[in-house]
Amino acid sequence: MADVAWQFKELGFILIEKFNDSLVEVILSIDGVEDIEVSEGSLEVYLTKESFRSAYSIIEKLVLELGAKIVEVRLIKKADNLIELSDKDLEEAQVLVSKL
Repeated sequence: MADVAWQFKELGFILIEKFNDSLVEVILSIDGVEDIEVSEGSLEVYLTKESFRSAYSIIEKLVLELGAKIVEVRLIKKADNLIELSDKDLEEAQVLVSKL
């Protein structure tokens, strides 16, 4: 793992459901929020490791006030460089992984 560890960034991760646009706007303004992704009714919030505790505390209060729901909270390793695979390459990768 040490050989590839430099390719990942340790981040705080919060998954929120039942949120509204006003929550998204406020979360974006919190110090330590690195990224937000909205997909299929859920809000994924990525926080810097250094500000994880303080930012989570603020987000937790906001979520309660606005009636949203925190589903998951954890530290993750997120790849710095993502690549897009063609359908053919994806199929070949899935075959390779299934053989492991």
